[in-house]
Amino acid sequence: MNNAEHLEIVRLYKSDHTVTIKQLAKQFRRKPVTISRILHEHGVTPQYNRTRMLDPKVRKSVVTLTLQGLTMEQIAERLKIADGSVCNIVHAHEQELSCLTDAS
Repeated sequence: MNNAEHLEIVRLYKSDHTVTIKQLAKQFRRKPVTISRILHEHGVTPQYNRTRMLDPKVRKSVVTLTLQGLTMEQIAERLKIADGSVCNIVHAHEQELSCLTDAS
């Protein structure tokens, strides 16, 4: 697999929140573990499919509520999503969250 294919996998994964690792693996005729490895090599943390498919507005709400000081459990209850999804979203946005809290 060449670098252009790697970059295309990363681009597709980052640009479409509904595309899954399994779909990319099928499209590029690779194993899902290979797609995950490529994403990691390019600084992209793969997410579980359920978390990945959440509406971007819900993802933004998780970040906003985290900044407001709510716990992951409180956020999950308020937004009616799984605790694990909240954890995955917070983890995916850790760098952004630390920059925002440092600026305060």
